[in-house]
Amino acid sequence: MVTLRDVRHGPWNAHGFALTDLFAEAFGATTLRLADPATYSQQVLASKGKRLDLVRRLPGRSTVRPPVSTLGPTDLLFVVAHDATDLDQLYVTEPDWLESRATKVLVLVEVWANDARRWPQSYARVLQHFDAVFCTLEEGIGALQDASGVAVQVMAQAVDVLATPFRAEPRLDVLTIGRRHPAQHRLIEAWADEHHGWYHYDTLPAGAVNDVDLHRKVTAMMLSQSAVSICNFARFDDPARIGSTKGTGTRFFETLASGALIAGDLPTDDMFTAEFGGVEGIASLPLACSHLDTDVIAELVAQGRNPRVRRCNRAHALASQDLAHRMRQILGHIGVAEPPLLTERFEALEAQRAELLSSV
Repeated sequence: MVTLRDVRHGPWNAHGFALTDLFAEAFGATTLRLADPATYSQQVLASKGKRLDLVRRLPGRSTVRPPVSTLGPTDLLFVVAHDATDLDQLYVTEPDWLESRATKVLVLVEVWANDARRWPQSYARVLQHFDAVFCTLEEGIGALQDASGVAVQVMAQAVDVLATPFRAEPRLDVLTIGRRHPAQHRLIEAWADEHHGWYHYDTLPAGAVNDVDLHRKVTAMMLSQSAVSICNFARFDDPARIGSTKGTGTRFFETLASGALIAGDLPTDDMFTAEFGGVEGIASLPLACSHLDTDVIAELVAQGRNPRVRRCNRAHALASQDLAHRMRQILGHIGVAEPPLLTERFEALEAQRAELLSSV
């Protein structure tokens, strides 16, 4: 299993790291760790992404340790890459991890069609080595296949639902993590002022964190203590990149696992229908909401404080949105038998789900 944990410190990497860790634990596999370039000049060259075919031949380049060649026969190689930047680092370190005899699986987290059209070489030169490629954003798959010449499967995001805390009676009213839309923000602030509500939101842009796992733990705790989590379609504030697409982002899966009510300008892609269709704890709060009264927020908070709604949200996540479900999809696609640890995880998911539903 190849991990970029040592070089990628953005909180958005948490679930990709967790999926890699689950694979490694389930198979008792060796983890190959990608390391930054050893020299400053290499760091500059690698960050610019130019002539990486030359950069990877120079001393001090990024490395993957231990090299796969030192491990003996390798049956399965599994990698999660967030975007084209990660793929560039895999290209530079290719001699360290590429094992021709292994079944190689790649999961790409965020690829928009415009990304694939802008950097086709970054995708083509890495994807060609993999036997199975999955992407968690369905909007970019067509362009990604055109750019790389490789078949790409849709795979929804997932979280470690078992490790996500759950509270039937939350303390916080409304939570916004990350991007805020001005109209939604004003409406929620107005409601909080009128009703002495607790509205919590970020004041700093997302960036590197000291501990990705700890950041995820704190985020999950905040979500579990929130009646409502504001979730808008992915990158709603970057139309130049996403075009007219309303895609399903990670926050929806994080929120459902915590039990909180999902409220926002909702996605319109097939993934949203497949993963969230029939979920009761979802409500629309469009970006264009300046005309709405604060009573709308009051109704959302009341719904998000309903223990039955919260338990049903959590139960849905336990049934279909844990990391185990994605691992099962991958193993089924490549024809590899499920290891005992995965079977045990499904048993734990079902046991917790049955317990929740018994009190609904």
